[in-house]
Amino acid sequence: MAKPEAKLYKTIKNYPSSISWNRIENWAIPGIPDLLGYNKNQKFFTLELKWTKADKVRLSPFQVAFHKKHPEGSFILVSRSPKRGTGTTVLQKNNSGGLARGRAHPENFSPVPVPGRRDRGGLERGRAHPIFLYKGSQVLDLVELGLKLQPIAAGLESCIAVLESYK
Repeated sequence: MAKPEAKLYKTIKNYPSSISWNRIENWAIPGIPDLLGYNKNQKFFTLELKWTKADKVRLSPFQVAFHKKHPEGSFILVSRSPKRGTGTTVLQKNNSGGLARGRAHPENFSPVPVPGRRDRGGLERGRAHPIFLYKGSQVLDLVELGLKLQPIAAGLESCIAVLESYK
């Protein structure tokens, strides 16, 4: 994992939750997600960690193939650099089934806490990192639309809550 993704892993691992995390160290099979989680509902799931400076999310063809093959029980967690801004335009499904532009509101974002730092300012001191959670089944849309795709959760607390309640 890249350095920011390694810090994101430490943040998730140290975040108080009922999820048991195992980091998958695998260089033999490309595309395998970074984490294996086990929640209170006795369900296993995988979590791919991504960090980006822009709205584009880069996934390798192997990572895309993994999520296409395993659309259920797989998730992608994306942290965006705070230097990009605090909000992003997202595409949401409207009542007629089409797409409409909306805003992912900054108040829904949680700063990424870093253990040992009093300011709890995220991966970079004093900076909140917007965090988004996507289902593995959304992988093709995520590659095409990036962070303009509506996440299933935004903010670390909300993302962890979704994973804790996964059935």
